[in-house]
Amino acid sequence: MTEGSTRVLAITSDLFFMPKVQAIAQAAGGDFSWIDQPLTPAQFCAQLAAAPTALVLLDLGSALPWQGWLAAAQAETALAAVPWLAYGPHTDAPRLAAARKAGVHKVVPRSQFAQALSEMLS
Repeated sequence: MTEGSTRVLAITSDLFFMPKVQAIAQAAGGDFSWIDQPLTPAQFCAQLAAAPTALVLLDLGSALPWQGWLAAAQAETALAAVPWLAYGPHTDAPRLAAARKAGVHKVVPRSQFAQALSEMLS
């Protein structure tokens, strides 16, 4: 990634975890932003399209309506290529499986998140 040309967009309500994610994204040369409130699928797609996005991070512990957002993004040619990385507790196998089934590019337990994020941004 080059400085200012791409960003990491996080979907989470866990604002205490975000500084760590932001530091990793910025170390890779990207911008960082997050969504922590419900949006319609169209609003989400507009935010995703607003800036070149290298990666969407999905906190599976969030109650945000990510399934509709992912489906809407996958339906738009310009947004379908943006990779998604989902993470959640290793003890929550149903949520991890649901993300895989929905088409999330990479799904990892939270313990492997930092490593997976670094790999996907390099």
